[in-house]
Amino acid sequence: MDLPISERLLNICSSLGGFEGTPESGEEARYVLGDECLDCLRDLKRYLRVDDNSEDKPVLRVLGESNVLNGDLLPILLLTCRGNTEDEELICAACIELLVPMTWPLEPQTPNRAQRLKLLWEYKYAFLRKDVLAALWSILTRWLAVEYR
Repeated sequence: MDLPISERLLNICSSLGGFEGTPESGEEARYVLGDECLDCLRDLKRYLRVDDNSEDKPVLRVLGESNVLNGDLLPILLLTCRGNTEDEELICAACIELLVPMTWPLEPQTPNRAQRLKLLWEYKYAFLRKDVLAALWSILTRWLAVEYR
């Protein structure tokens, strides 16, 4: 029996990682990557690629409704933006590869345009956080840097 796409996506998203620690215990909540984080990011990318051929974009809708950008993708990006290890670099790149199609401009005939536009504005607003902008800047300058000869 196949699960509906929303359940499959939510299962993948729950395996990305999550916040640990609670204010009651005196610990600051910090994001911890799941064991299969990179594979889950790649799975989401595959779903988005298939979703690109669909007119109503169910994958983008489910990801938006489940707040995966603020709840998982940006915390993962902030955690891996330094690229200290090869795994961190791969996870960071996979995360960026998901953020790009999630923030593409909408076409005029997009179904559910008002809902999708609201999500798009929420995504763009999330990028305005100081820590997120700094992380994106450090990633881009590292990736686009040309060694001095």
